[in-house]
Amino acid sequence: MRASGVAVPKPLVLVRGTPLVEHNLCQLLRHGFDDVVVSVPGDGGPIGEYAEGRLSQLASEAGARLRVLAETTPLGNIGCAGLLHGEGDVLTVYADNLTALDLRDVLRHHAESGAALTLAAHDERFRLPYGRLEIEDGRVLGYAEKPTIAVTVCSAVAVLGPDATAALPAGRPAGLVDLTVELLRRGLPVAAYRHDAPWIDVNDGDAVRRAEALLEEHAAAFAWPA
Repeated sequence: MRASGVAVPKPLVLVRGTPLVEHNLCQLLRHGFDDVVVSVPGDGGPIGEYAEGRLSQLASEAGARLRVLAETTPLGNIGCAGLLHGEGDVLTVYADNLTALDLRDVLRHHAESGAALTLAAHDERFRLPYGRLEIEDGRVLGYAEKPTIAVTVCSAVAVLGPDATAALPAGRPAGLVDLTVELLRRGLPVAAYRHDAPWIDVNDGDAVRRAEALLEEHAAAFAWPA
């Protein structure tokens, strides 16, 4: 994001005049979540100030509770969920993603699956920069020039059950991929929630523009109040 000339912290990047982190809070509130935790840097900084101010106000107006969790030690992109062990299932979303996914339905699917961890998943289309060959027994059967292929990716929405939050290392950084691999190593089930809801990962200036187009196209799904 900084390489694109954006100076503010990523969660505070504006998309159609509203910070990314606020868009995410509004999606949680739309789906009836009333106990929200926002993880911020240890010193709080501008993200902490925004969470304590504007976000807390929005949550209160919706009848929800918002807690601010300051990471005195950086805990990676999922480690903070370990601090919520004992509070039941934990739904996580990331401030740099926007999606119209039915978050309540993800939680329902997780509860019914009995999995330790549920990952939202969708097919993302990529155009290969090369020609793709189809080969069988040393013979070329097909040649496609720079085809577009679909790859199933993690949508960066997850539900962690008690086994998953307990598996996170105390006081050390952990990523969602690390947690997934560790649970699989232990033989614990990891479920997938497949969807085709609007979704975007906002990592640079071009993605901000695409995110604004996405929100304009699906305005009703992102409107708050709903």
